Amino acid sequence: GAKALVEADYKNEAEAINPDVDVRTHHTRLAADNVLVNSLNTGLLVTHQWETRWEREQQFDTLDDFVEATGKRIPIGRMGDAQEFANMALFLASDAGSYITGAAINVDGGLSPVV
Repeated sequence: GAKALVEADYKNEAEAINPDVDVRTHHTRLAADNVLVNSLNTGLLVTHQWETRWEREQQFDTLDDFVEATGKRIPIGRMGDAQEFANMALFLASDAGSYITGAAINVDGGLSPVV
């Protein structure tokens, strides 16, 4: 099963809240114990928060129009949904993801540049 980290080796507070730092610093240390450490970085997903923003800004007639316009800023051309994000988490937690550790995965429709 999953194991929680009980200690931290952070150099500063910024590292303590940066999931990519956790991935880079803990994946090698925990691999020997068969603990895989990855991070999922979310993009723009259609959630209740976007509905609240649409209601507050009143720039579009419908929520669908707002979501469509926001999605045009994303290379894939649309916003994602929670199921797409969950699918990646399920993949990593499955046997299919058993050889993946130390990865920071952008689930964002191509919004973030990858090096």
